[in-house]
Amino acid sequence: MVWCSAAVFSGVLVGVLPAQEARVPARATPSGVFPTAGEVVGDSVSIRARNSLNATRLAFAFKGDKLRVLGASGDWYTIDLPRDYTMWVSKEYVTVGANKEGVVTGDNVRARAGAGLQYQMVGHLDRGRRIEIIGEKPGWLQFRFATGDRAYISRQYVRLAGEAYPRPVEPEGHGVEPPAPPPVEVQSEVEQKIMDSFNKAEEIYRREVRKERIVEWDLEEAHTLYVGVLEKTRNKNLIKKCRSRCAVIALARRYREASERASDPRKRLEKREKEIEEEYERKRKMLAEEIQGLFPTAVAVGRLRKLASPWLRPATHKLISEGRVTHILHSEVVDLTLYEGKLVGIEGEVDDSIKWPVPALKVTGIALPPAKSEPTEGEKPEPEKSSEEKGGEEEAPAAPG
Repeated sequence: MVWCSAAVFSGVLVGVLPAQEARVPARATPSGVFPTAGEVVGDSVSIRARNSLNATRLAFAFKGDKLRVLGASGDWYTIDLPRDYTMWVSKEYVTVGANKEGVVTGDNVRARAGAGLQYQMVGHLDRGRRIEIIGEKPGWLQFRFATGDRAYISRQYVRLAGEAYPRPVEPEGHGVEPPAPPPVEVQSEVEQKIMDSFNKAEEIYRREVRKERIVEWDLEEAHTLYVGVLEKTRNKNLIKKCRSRCAVIALARRYREASERASDPRKRLEKREKEIEEEYERKRKMLAEEIQGLFPTAVAVGRLRKLASPWLRPATHKLISEGRVTHILHSEVVDLTLYEGKLVGIEGEVDDSIKWPVPALKVTGIALPPAKSEPTEGEKPEPEKSSEEKGGEEEAPAAPG
């Protein structure tokens, strides 16, 4: 009878203890329960759709990001997908509902940092995932993850609220002391300098890749530091990391060069246009100085034309310089009709009795340029003289005596 009672009691224990173990969480938090707050302690940590390294990477978490941890499963934490992570996805692979809720219709769809293929890829979306649409540009949708959507992140890179970091080694059983930590290997001065260079390169790299446009990334200093580390270190993990970073920098450099080549024709055209304008302005100034030198005593220089309007009497003629009327003229002592169409220097005084936007001159004398030396005036300089100038030189009468 005692033996049967003992057997029954043992059976009860066998049935109860496994049930109690099943209710023990995979890992107790400092506060004892989930959910709890967590902080990312690694750089560019993957957030995945399932608790597997082969699962879809939904986004990246960066050092210092705050997370809401819902539970633990093996080497993974279950988290609420952060609502402050915003990304862009091609409109082609999303069906949008009435309440700005989108459903991904493609497999392993790429999410990017901006609205365009030139922006960095920051994650993937699996078919059927629901997202909240918060913005739109031609062909692209800006989104964040839906409320209550869950994902997984490696426990190695998350520190829970109230938890020490790095974590102490946990004992394997009750009453068993944890193994002694391995002796700390003191780094040599050379190794320390290598790590300092690597950390500085990582700081520059992380700062630059956060910029939306790849053409704005300035990674040359980081590339120089990574190459220096590769030349000095024998650490395989460090070599692998540096080579990976250098490959990304090389891709960014090729993309920037391709963008510059695509914009080169427009830049060359703008540069040539500016050169032509500068050359024209230079020749115009030279010509103006040359013309002024031909008439050192003249108060105004230009080409003489007949004034068509009868409303400005006694003015009968106008003086044109650089394509515009600079003065209106009249004279009681000089026959201005003899000089129509000619380049002349005007001697005289301002006549304030004629009210007009340009000054009026009372002409007392006319000066002509020396024979066969009349330059072009009022037109855009050309290598050769126009027919009007040639004709003007041939037909220019001598100054009246």
